[in-house]
Order: sequence, then structure tokens, then C-alpha cells
Amino acid sequence: MFLPKKLSRAARDEIKHDDDSGRPYRVNHAVPIKQGQQTLFVWIDIDEAPRNMMQKSLYLRREQMVGDGLQLSYDADRWNSRHADERQIELDLDLNFDVELRKHAADAEDEVTDD
Repeated sequence: MFLPKKLSRAARDEIKHDDDSGRPYRVNHAVPIKQGQQTLFVWIDIDEAPRNMMQKSLYLRREQMVGDGLQLSYDADRWNSRHADERQIELDLDLNFDVELRKHAADAEDEVTDD
């Protein structure tokens, strides 16, 4: 693996835990910056990033999730069309409830004690 890819992966993988909630968060976030005809990605620290750059990074990650959801729906449509005689696979792409469940499951795990 080339050094720039290793550095990028290391930046993306750096996780810290919030002092108040104990929840994990990604420290570094990528933001596209246009320089002339080129678009470069720079890494920003979540605790130091100005709002506009952090918003851009979060929206970019959301768009990646939308792209994943779109491809997932195409894959499900393909399977369903090829297996019309079977019960169709239905996917709910509204992830709000699932995200909230995971947040609270993390809280419950934190409360478990070794007695």
C-alpha cells in the first residue's frame, strides 16, 4: 500500500471517546478542496473544524450512504425480479430507528457491570 493511502486510512481510523457521553467519534474528516482544475481532499480535526467544513464533510458522508442505499435497492430489485415465485425481499432504507437503537444499545452496554 502506498504511503498516502496508509496515511489516509490512519486518519480515517483515528477514534476518540467523548468525555461526557463516552461515545466514540471519528477525529478526522475529509473535505474536498478545489484548487484550479483539481479537487484535493484535506483532513480536518472535528474539534477544530469550522462549521462550514464540518458540514461539507458530513454531507459528503451522507451522500456516500445514499449511494450505498441506491445500489442495495438495485441489488434487491434484481434478486426479486429473478425470484418472482418467492416471497420478495423488502428493504426499509429509513435508518433513523436503527441508528437510535444502536445509540441506546451502546448506552446499555456501558451500564453493564461486573458483579
